[in-house]
Amino acid sequence: MNRKIKSAVGMLACAAICFGALNIYCTGGYEIVVEGKTLGYVTDEEKYDAVLAAVNQQIEKDFGAEAKLEPDAQFKSCLVAKASVLSDQELYNHIAALSEYMAQGCMLQVEGQDTIPFASEAEMDLALELVERQYQMEQATTGILEEVSSREVYVSRADLYTPETGAAYLEQYELVHVLTEQNVSYQSVMAFNTIEQEDPALYEGQRETVQEGAEGAYAVDAVVRYVNGVEVGKSLLSETLVAEPVDAIVKTGTKEVPQGMGSGMFIFPASGSISSGFGARWGRTHTGIDIAASTGTTIVAADTGVVSFAGEQGTYGLLVKLDHQNGYVTYYAHCSELLVKAGDIVEQGQAIALVGSTGNSTGPHCHFEVRLDNEPQNPSNYVSQ
Repeated sequence: MNRKIKSAVGMLACAAICFGALNIYCTGGYEIVVEGKTLGYVTDEEKYDAVLAAVNQQIEKDFGAEAKLEPDAQFKSCLVAKASVLSDQELYNHIAALSEYMAQGCMLQVEGQDTIPFASEAEMDLALELVERQYQMEQATTGILEEVSSREVYVSRADLYTPETGAAYLEQYELVHVLTEQNVSYQSVMAFNTIEQEDPALYEGQRETVQEGAEGAYAVDAVVRYVNGVEVGKSLLSETLVAEPVDAIVKTGTKEVPQGMGSGMFIFPASGSISSGFGARWGRTHTGIDIAASTGTTIVAADTGVVSFAGEQGTYGLLVKLDHQNGYVTYYAHCSELLVKAGDIVEQGQAIALVGSTGNSTGPHCHFEVRLDNEPQNPSNYVSQ
């Protein structure tokens, strides 16, 4: 008796375990059979009807109502392993496979989001490669910046992208970005310093270069990063000193500038045209230029200076001499009237006399000379009309 009870209890326990296992791993459902072949397993018929409607909606949109599916589906009640129950997407793919207008494809996902479908993963990869090729450079690597993946889908054949059309679409809408990393070598310039040394022998404002400066240089190896061809950053790999910069040394004057000191830059002294140039003329040297102008035309100082002479002097007639306090002296001869006197300090452009024809002259003009350390210079090298 005890043995029979124990045996019954054991059988009940075993049955309970088996029932529990079935409840965990299995569920009640339906086997979908189309044209004698198992399409898959679902837990209710309404799910099948809803997914079929979605497939037909896509087919009708792309190919018209006459292309819609009308499969003769049978539903057989059965116990189904939960792992075998089709998801909505899996059921969609299985139903779509029944249509000659639908095709199995590979959906490109960017950062987990669906983008565009291709006929195969190989065509998807080629499309991405075509995008990358647009940004290839020498000594560089390229890669898609975003995380890309794929999933199997059934879509209208008309919706499938080729590698070429897919690459164009991805670029146009910037769905992916290409990171290019290029190794580069170049020289980086180091600026030189300018050292100024005060020199009491030079006037204030005067500068004299004692030593020319020279830039230094580094040889640089770096990685330059681009996103879709636009530089976004740079990482230094190495930096080697090639040449030290050489300081420029410049003397700057501290000596007080005397009153009336010119700049050494001259302006044309009168309004008129050059009627006679500098050099040999009639067997002698013409020590200046003649500026033809009407009597009474204003003559101005070609540069700032001190009037060292203002009066009549031989063949020059009425003459003004300006000492520019820097080795230069200018002459203004044959004047009709003098507007300054010896000792006056005049500024560049200030009126100093009027054009005339005094002295050895054949007509009204201004004879203009430029002398450096009392040696006549060609004024045309210093002034222009």
